[in-house]
Amino acid sequence: MIRLLGQCYLNQKMHLVLFINQLLAIGIIILILTIDVNTTEMILYPKTYQTYFEQMFLQVFTVFNAMFVLFLTMDHDQKFLNPYISYFGRFKVMIGKYVFYSIILSMYALFITMIWIIGLMTLTTIRFVLNWQTYLYFWLDLWFLMTLILTIVRERFKAVAVIIVFVYLLFNLFYQANESFFLYLIPIVQSEFITEPFFVTYKLTYLSFLFTVYLHKTLHETR
Repeated sequence: MIRLLGQCYLNQKMHLVLFINQLLAIGIIILILTIDVNTTEMILYPKTYQTYFEQMFLQVFTVFNAMFVLFLTMDHDQKFLNPYISYFGRFKVMIGKYVFYSIILSMYALFITMIWIIGLMTLTTIRFVLNWQTYLYFWLDLWFLMTLILTIVRERFKAVAVIIVFVYLLFNLFYQANESFFLYLIPIVQSEFITEPFFVTYKLTYLSFLFTVYLHKTLHETR
């Protein structure tokens, strides 16, 4: 099932989008690590530069990741799925589609993380300690956006995907939550609270709930 969906979704246009995305990601990471960087000051103030690089990475790739998910998933509702649904059943097709997109997002997140680590090791003069908890919380936003788009957006209303991404960016870039209450309500907002292990667990639980909503909606709709 996943192989069949891959053959249908990964057309020439999508391969081009993925290739351009990889090139842009590499270029952005190089720019983040080389612009306005003083080697001497980096050695003297490693923690300051680590915070600076991390914040730049998180802010820039918040936008970059949202655009990637938008281009990847906005065309997910295609008519070629109808024969698959008739033959394999709606449940198997919907699960297969979710797993397919999850594999693409996992490969994307792994690629960006590897390039980021390689960039830190080769383009900087100090040893950085990565906070994996913060990065995990950050990367889970890919699945948050993907699940919303797969649940809500349909072929006749693709513009809704743009609205979802716009609202996501609006909250993430211009609203800084200083109260844990907002992180429970909207676990996409960046905050100092995300360093606590509980919020990663909560975000995973939140995504599980969204996935349940996705299954319920897609299994009970008629095409």
